[in-house]
Amino acid sequence: MNRTWQGILISMCLAAPAGVLAQEAPPQAQPAKDPTTTKTKPVVTDEAKKAATDAQVVAEEPAVVEEPVEEPVEVVEEVIEEEVQEPAGQGSPIADLASNEFVPLEDIEEGSLAQIIPADVYPRVEWHGGFRLRSTAAINWDLDTNGTSAVIPPLESYVSGAAPDKEESAIADPGKDTLWNTNMRLRLEPTIQVTEALGVHIEVDLLDNVVLGSLPSKGNDTVSPDLTRTLTDSSQISPRERSWYEDALQINEAYGIASTLFGELRAGRMDDHWGLGMWLNDGDCQDCNYGTNVDRVMIRTGIAGFYGLAAIDFPDEGVTTQSPYRLGGQPYDLSQIDDTDQFTFAAMSRATTPEELEMRQKHLLDDDAVVLEGGLLYRYRTQAGTFDTSSLTDEPISADSPPTLSYVGSSIHVFDLSADLMWQPDYDRSVNIRFEGLLGFGSIDNTSGLPVGGDTSPTLSDAVNCFDEVERAANADRCLATDESVLQFGLAMESDIKLKGPVTFGLNAGFASGGTTSNWGTGGQNFDFFRFNPDYQVDLILFRNVIGTVTNAAYYNPHASIDFLRGSDRHMQFDMDAIFSHAIKSEATPGGESLLGLEFDGAVRYIVLDAFEAALEAGVLFPFAGLGAREDEAKYTNIGANAFFSDSIDPGIAWTVQGKLNWNF
Repeated sequence: MNRTWQGILISMCLAAPAGVLAQEAPPQAQPAKDPTTTKTKPVVTDEAKKAATDAQVVAEEPAVVEEPVEEPVEVVEEVIEEEVQEPAGQGSPIADLASNEFVPLEDIEEGSLAQIIPADVYPRVEWHGGFRLRSTAAINWDLDTNGTSAVIPPLESYVSGAAPDKEESAIADPGKDTLWNTNMRLRLEPTIQVTEALGVHIEVDLLDNVVLGSLPSKGNDTVSPDLTRTLTDSSQISPRERSWYEDALQINEAYGIASTLFGELRAGRMDDHWGLGMWLNDGDCQDCNYGTNVDRVMIRTGIAGFYGLAAIDFPDEGVTTQSPYRLGGQPYDLSQIDDTDQFTFAAMSRATTPEELEMRQKHLLDDDAVVLEGGLLYRYRTQAGTFDTSSLTDEPISADSPPTLSYVGSSIHVFDLSADLMWQPDYDRSVNIRFEGLLGFGSIDNTSGLPVGGDTSPTLSDAVNCFDEVERAANADRCLATDESVLQFGLAMESDIKLKGPVTFGLNAGFASGGTTSNWGTGGQNFDFFRFNPDYQVDLILFRNVIGTVTNAAYYNPHASIDFLRGSDRHMQFDMDAIFSHAIKSEATPGGESLLGLEFDGAVRYIVLDAFEAALEAGVLFPFAGLGAREDEAKYTNIGANAFFSDSIDPGIAWTVQGKLNWNF
């Protein structure tokens, strides 16, 4: 009997504290466990033992059970704390996750992060490109001179409206001075990544600068002007209308890429760009129209931001079975003597990889350092002779009617130095100065394009082989009849200064050498005239359109930009430019004077990241005497029946308003 009561009392003593604990402990701190697997042993105090041996006292006085409540509760709590820290497999998964500390993404080690980023899948296609729509109003771009600008006036302002056989004629609109054009272009630049080390790149222009409204009439639902003619098939489309299809597709680049032990190998047709683009420009800007492309095989290698490249270029192979004969199968070059050979070498220091760009940013912001990048390009170009292919047909060449071979003997060297100086002490302040300078020199033995070394007599004894160095030296009067030396140099500088605030300002300037030949060197030999690439754009009117490019001139361009209404991914921008220009050699200007003009340009832009831009641009050119007409001097652009000016004419003010939409991806 006593032993039975002892067991009951012990059970009551242990059960009371457990119940109290179950009410007080938070749920997440007491995960459910199987009683058969717990490793916790109950602890019995001395007071509990005493109560167990005296059954009568316990039965009569229940308060004895309440005395040991405090100490067993404390002891059991300690046991439960030990249980919560047991292995996760024995606890609650939710409780385990809640106990983990959150680690920001930037604090995750690179090795761990690489394990959770999906691996690249090959082959894959990376798409880039853009679509643009431009509308331009050209107001008086001919400067009222009818011949000193590269832009001709509207046809209705000087072409007779009467039939040629009529004695009397009338000009439809003599006062018309505005040309309006809207055009578009879709550029696609896919890169096919075969593997991480192998790829193929393509650049294709669709509807390149096609004028809106030039789409030919098609289909029998279109009523033609004579109300009778409809176009039901392609045979009814006139040659003028067919040209739209021929110009709809243009392939600018197609080359392969391979990473080798010696560097990156590229082979095919590709962009040719260097420095600011003053001389070699890839034409990838939003408003570019041309682009420099070259067929080449190039190897490019580098380490820690220092790169070198060597390329064999193929500028012109002359007569081939593909041109002018258009024979099928694998084409080949019909002659080596008419090839233009070109070799390009360059060394540069420039951040290109993500790691190098990050390190450059660290030097600028963290180290407060001035960063200088740049390089030197050298190009050698030579050509021995050239064939006159104007008389060739699709028929193979025969000994009875051989093409005319002319000796050229050209040898040209070009050095181009570019530099980029950057200083950015913090995110709100920066200075960036960019520079490109070029020197080109060499000689051309025969610039006439006519055969040299022959004689009026048909006998071979009277002929001289100008391609032979010994005979050429012995007959310099015949082989070097039009010997010309080449010396050209150019310079371009750009600067951007940003202080705290929304304003960025700076000064751009440029210089291109010139000679004494009239009308920018178009009136004769022009080997002293260096010409900026037309895609290196300085302004809206003068150099871009009236002259066509920067040549025989210097310009000075202070500029400023203001950002406003900036959001998380978009902002608006207001640009202001002033361009003052003058000629290097006044004899080469149409007006015979050195001062060219003062132009003011402005623009308002709405920009969404790098993906979209809508712009409204405007400009006004105040031309000076250098752009006027001189009596009895040849016209820069031949307008009308007379190629010479009959009077001296002062140039008039030119204007422009342009709207542009650009999508980039």
